[in-house]
Amino acid sequence: MNSSFLFWGQTLLAGLSLFATGSLILQFGLPRDTVRTLGLAFIGTLSLMLLTDALTWWGFFAVFHYPDIYGVFLGIMGFAWPAFLWLGVLDKPTQLQRKIMWRLPLIGAMLGHALGSNVTIFVLLLGWIAGFILIAIYREQQRYVLRVLILQLLISIVYSWVLRSGHFLAAQFCFALWIVFTHRIVNAFLVKNHVRNTLGATV
Repeated sequence: MNSSFLFWGQTLLAGLSLFATGSLILQFGLPRDTVRTLGLAFIGTLSLMLLTDALTWWGFFAVFHYPDIYGVFLGIMGFAWPAFLWLGVLDKPTQLQRKIMWRLPLIGAMLGHALGSNVTIFVLLLGWIAGFILIAIYREQQRYVLRVLILQLLISIVYSWVLRSGHFLAAQFCFALWIVFTHRIVNAFLVKNHVRNTLGATV
């Protein structure tokens, strides 16, 4: 597989993720509360990771060289995701719960720096599994999100198989679908958060 193909593939994935992040900011505004901060921290960090990967193929990584950057990215996402879902399923999260949750990505970033990407990838995996279990527990109230997570799981299995088989185009298509479904989950909980904040302000 030539580097030009991989560059354009990673660039398109980064562009899709950046578009998803930008659309959420346009729809809900800048992250001025904990739920928005966590949701945008996850999908925004994913965008930066994909963009960094795309730039690597054209030799720009040396400009931003930081050996543990992928570990930091993975650590942030691994902690931001379950924290975001936890606040999302709660009807009225307390200020203490919000304060604890928004600090978790900072802890993830420090762990990613200390452990590196080879270990922190498992932190991201555990974070996704923890989020899946949480939504499964609240499945009666979160049927839509649970369906999307199941689709993400199936896509991840197919992605792993086609990547191991060397079908990079199919793998990148699966990753694009995974980004789209991630955007749908974040959007669903940000809508709920917006309604919650609006109703709280009018009471």
